[in-house]
Amino acid sequence: MKIQTITRRLLNRRRLLLAFCVATMTTVAVGHTANAQTGGLMQYLTQSTSSNAPAAKPAPRQSSISNGGQDFRVVSASTANVRTAADSGRQASGRQTSGRQASSVQNAGGASRAQLRGPIGSAIQGQSSVQQTSFASGCTSCGTSQCGGSCNSGSCGSSSGGFRGGSGRYVSGGGWGCGSCQPYQFGSIEALYMERRGDNGFTLADDFGMSGFDFEWGTRITVGSVPDCVHGCEFTMVTPMEWDMTGSLTDAGAGINTLLRAGGTLVPANLSAFYNATGQRQTYTAEYWSLEGNKTLIGWDVAKLLIGARYIDYDEDYGYTSRNNVGQTGSIRSSTDNQLFGAQIGMDLLYPVARHLYTDLRARAGAYLNFADADINVINNGSTIIRNGAED
Repeated sequence: MKIQTITRRLLNRRRLLLAFCVATMTTVAVGHTANAQTGGLMQYLTQSTSSNAPAAKPAPRQSSISNGGQDFRVVSASTANVRTAADSGRQASGRQTSGRQASSVQNAGGASRAQLRGPIGSAIQGQSSVQQTSFASGCTSCGTSQCGGSCNSGSCGSSSGGFRGGSGRYVSGGGWGCGSCQPYQFGSIEALYMERRGDNGFTLADDFGMSGFDFEWGTRITVGSVPDCVHGCEFTMVTPMEWDMTGSLTDAGAGINTLLRAGGTLVPANLSAFYNATGQRQTYTAEYWSLEGNKTLIGWDVAKLLIGARYIDYDEDYGYTSRNNVGQTGSIRSSTDNQLFGAQIGMDLLYPVARHLYTDLRARAGAYLNFADADINVINNGSTIIRNGAED
């Protein structure tokens, strides 16, 4: 019985002890909450009753960077009161600081954001020392009407397209100009060494032929102008070049004859001076010269495309003389004059080999209208047998 009574009392004391602990913890928690609320209220009352004096700023934290045995102090942008791109972004997004309007953000030259312009909406470009790199006045290619037709104006926006002396340079006002590209005029004199091919085996004599055409020297003169380093014009003349071949034979036995044969209205008596001849001679000459004017498009000073007009003059003359054993003489003279007028396109490619040596490839293709005149005269023993002329 006593044991049960003692056990019951111990259980009652344990319950009282547990309830006391719970009550103590609740009191401590409530006390902390009250203290926190009281502290916040006291701080608010203190601020509201003060003279609105600004709170002292905490001392900025100093830091440094060591390089090469020297220490360099680092100052934050906010401490030095220096505006950054973040300030501009906050103003652009419409954010305002508490109690005042956001200040106007200006570029390095003093122009406000309302005065700024450029291809990028918020890019800084105005009358200032810091400018946006961009094409000027809508110019994107040298030599166009947007650039005024000349790279030398300093307002061109592209550095491509055959500039002499390198790429463009940046100019005041925005844009990349072509200041290193200057308009120029040029002239050249070239030596030509050309051969007239074909008809080397031509002959009207039965017993001998002619020597054949050789290479001959000529001159090509070119003058031109390139006002915008890309587009230009030029005029070229090839001075007259002449090829000739000859052949002759003498025979005291009068054994030289001809390949001419009578036919139609031409009877053997009309060619008597060319048979049983003691001496005969043939000459064949060809002459060529040309003049052309072209509009040119130049790239990098090594490639050139052209379109223009050209005139070509090409003449041929053939002469054949004979003397027979009875003293009769005869001659044949044929002359042809070709005048060609046409349009052409072409391409020139220049490949530098060394400092003062280069190779040049020229290609031309054109359509021409030929105005040809031909005359032929046949004389035998002092009488004119044939005199004909034709124009085509």
